[in-house]
Amino acid sequence: MAKSDVATSNSDGWRKIFAGAAFLAALGMAGYAACYLLVVPSFSPGSGLVPDKVATGTNWFGVAQGVCLLVYAFAFLPVALMFSIRQFNENPYAVIVAVSLVVMSLVLEIVSNLPALAVMLYSGKFANASSDTVLYFRQLDAIKYLAFEIAGFTCAYAALLSFSLIVRKSRPILFRLVLESLVVFVVGAGFLPLSPAVSLVLIAGAVLALAPLPVLLGRIAADMPRPEATS
Repeated sequence: MAKSDVATSNSDGWRKIFAGAAFLAALGMAGYAACYLLVVPSFSPGSGLVPDKVATGTNWFGVAQGVCLLVYAFAFLPVALMFSIRQFNENPYAVIVAVSLVVMSLVLEIVSNLPALAVMLYSGKFANASSDTVLYFRQLDAIKYLAFEIAGFTCAYAALLSFSLIVRKSRPILFRLVLESLVVFVVGAGFLPLSPAVSLVLIAGAVLALAPLPVLLGRIAADMPRPEATS
C-alpha cells in the first residue's frame, strides 16, 4: 500500500472519530435538556432549586442528567480543540479566548457532575445522621452544583458565541443558532425568581436548540485536507 493511501485511510479514520464525538456531544446536550422537558422537577416553596426536605431513594432524574452532561463534556472537548486548530489562522486571539472558555466550561461540568453522579450511584450504606444534618449537606451540595452550572453555562455560551463569530461569514447559521438560544436562556434565567418551573423549561429549550451545534462544529473540525496522491 502506498504512503498516500495509508495517510488517506488514517485521515478518514480520524474524520469518523470526530464525527462520532460530535454526535455524542450533541446527544448528551439533547439528553440533558430532555430530562428537564420530560420530567420537570418539583420545587420547594420559597427556596426554589434548593431542597427543603430530604428525598429518599435514588434520584434517577439526576443520574440521567449527570450522565448526559458528562457524555457531552468528554465528547465535545476534542471537537472544540480541533475546531480551534482549524480556525486559528482566521483569528488567533478569538480562538485562544474561545477554547480557554470551552475548556473551563467542560472542566466545571465534569467537576460538578462526576462526584454527584458517584454519590447517587453509590450502593453502600452511609453513616447515620440526623435528618437536619443530611438536609444541611444536601442544601450545600445543591448550592455548589448550581454555582458550577451557572459558571459552566456562562463560559459555554461565551465560547460558542466566539466560535460562531469566527465563522460568521462562512457559517451564518451558527451565529443565529447561538444568539437565539442565548436570548431564550437569558429570558429563562429571568423567570427563575418568579417561576422556577417555567424558567427551567425555557432554559432546557435553549439548550436543546444548541444540540445541533457540536455536529456543525464537528463538520468544520473534520474538514481536513486529504493528502495528495503520489506516484
